[in-house]
This record gives sequence, C-alpha cells and structure tokens, in this order.
Amino acid sequence: MKPLLEKVQRQLFLSLSWPHKPPTCTYREDCLSIVIPALNEAACIENTIHLIWERSALYLPSANADRRQSIHQASSSPSTIRYVEVIVVDGGSSDETLLQACRGAPWWHAAHLRVTRLPPLARPARANQMNYGASIAQGAYLMFLHADTVLPWSYPQIVYRTLQQTGHPSGGDSVPNTRTVGAFSLSFPPALPLLRLVAWGANVRAKLLRQPYGDQAYFMRRETFETLGGFAHDWPFLEDVEFTRRARQRFGWRHGIVVAPERLQTSARRYERLGVVRAVLLNQFILVAHFFGIGCNTLATWYRGMLPGGPAPNARPKAAEPSPSRPDPRGHR
Repeated sequence: MKPLLEKVQRQLFLSLSWPHKPPTCTYREDCLSIVIPALNEAACIENTIHLIWERSALYLPSANADRRQSIHQASSSPSTIRYVEVIVVDGGSSDETLLQACRGAPWWHAAHLRVTRLPPLARPARANQMNYGASIAQGAYLMFLHADTVLPWSYPQIVYRTLQQTGHPSGGDSVPNTRTVGAFSLSFPPALPLLRLVAWGANVRAKLLRQPYGDQAYFMRRETFETLGGFAHDWPFLEDVEFTRRARQRFGWRHGIVVAPERLQTSARRYERLGVVRAVLLNQFILVAHFFGIGCNTLATWYRGMLPGGPAPNARPKAAEPSPSRPDPRGHR
C-alpha cells in the first residue's frame, strides 16, 4: 500500500509542479535564468554566486567604466541578455548551503536571487532539482550550473552569441536558435598540471562527439528545454549524458550541441580525492557500462562504492531505478 501511495504522490507532484506557469505565459526575453542544483555545497556556493554577478559584466562598478561601456553598446539590441536571475534549488543539504547561498548576492541583487528547496514530494536527484528550477525561472534563456563551477567573463554575451542563428531565408536579423543546446569549454584550477591534459581531452570529446558533461554548464532557449521535456525525471546519475543524447537525436548531430570556445573553471576536488588517473578510468568505466545498458541507479551505486572512504559529503540519496525505455513520466522523445 505504501509504495502505491508514494507513486500517486509523485504523479500528483508532477501534475501540479510542471510547469508552474501556464503555456501562454510570456517570459523575459532579455533575462538569463541560472539554475544551480545544490547539495551540501556550503564551502563553495557563496563564491560561485558572487562571481556570477561579477563576471556577467552587466553590473560593473564605475572603476570598470570602459568595460561597462563596451558591454552596454553590445547590449543595445532589445533581444540581448541584460539581466541575470539565479535560482538555487537545494536537494536536502545537512550543512549551511542555504545560508551561504543567500550571502552570495549583494543587497542590490537580492531581487534576482531565489534560494529554495526541492518540494518534499519530489525525490532528491539533480535532474529533479534542475527541472524544478527551470519551472519557476522567469528568463527566456536557461543555464544549468554546478555549484563548484565559475563562469567565464561576459558569459551572457557568450550565451546570446552561441544561440543565435544567422542567414535565415528571410534575410532578416539573426533570431534565437531554439534547436541548440550550448555548453562552455572546460578548464580546471592550475594546481594539478595533469588536469590540463584531462581538460584538453574533455574539450576534444565534447566538440567531436557532441557530448559535453553537466559541469560544462548547459545553456539553451526555454523553448529548447521544453521541447526536450527537461531532464529525465528521477534519474540519480548521468542525467546530463541522457539529456544531450536526446538533443542530438531531436535536433541533429551537427547543430544539436554547440560548445563555445570560452572556458569555465570547475572544481578539481573529485580528481584530488580519487587521483587523476583513477578518476579518468572510473569515468570511462561508467560511460561504457551505461552504453551497454546498465541502469543509472546501479551505476550510481557502483560509483559511490568505488569512492575512497565511502560516499562524498555531497553524495545523493538512492532513488528508484527509472525505466530505460521510458525514463520520464512526462514522455521524452
């Protein structure tokens, strides 16, 4: 009886919370909504959010007047991104993640920062956190950023430029591309020189195989996200791989995934914990197992079991195994 009741509650949550806005709702065309799924990220999330505002180059102090003027001129088009909204969705942290996230924005940006928890009827999974954040976002552009990742300077202009398609048959101005998922190139802090080779290999893979990972900050138009049906509901692992697979299938190999040359910087804590060689081999093992049809929940259990000293502090609770043939109750294609 209890499993049946939980299933009914989950279906009720989906029907009530996705989407939160009616289909006819209009979103801010000049706004980029950045969704950050977080779980026990108190050590880094304040700095991540602070740098989101600083590196947007939209709110520079007077000491950077020349740079601000150049950005203002580039943002004169009404369809250019001129506002950034940050949405932090906590998955059940046991530390001070929520408090530190609130401290990340100065008071004059407080209206553009929302810190919330995943609804109690939803299973704690990064895919569910990102879907929920997107459902309450107000921007016409969406980005999904890991809590330990720092964006490059002027990233709103990079997002806008990457998602523009030019030369359409009418011969008019460029229009937003609703058939592309974008991502940034990858880099790591310079403390471990061997990670430069790892980043180089990851960027080559992302561009040749059209397979960037979630720590490269996916960004897209809202229409693109809704066409793809969002991230696979309840997936505890590899939701990024599954999402880009559907993007390639739906929008085509060449234009479905675009990797911008600008580099973001993500944390090397996993490589420092496992060792660079072991982490790379573990990643490849997981991907090969996924390719041969091993379920994502099984892979998540294997991955946690292979970590030294048990699960990481931000390891996610175990979720039910999604169906391989139909990963999302909303019906992905």
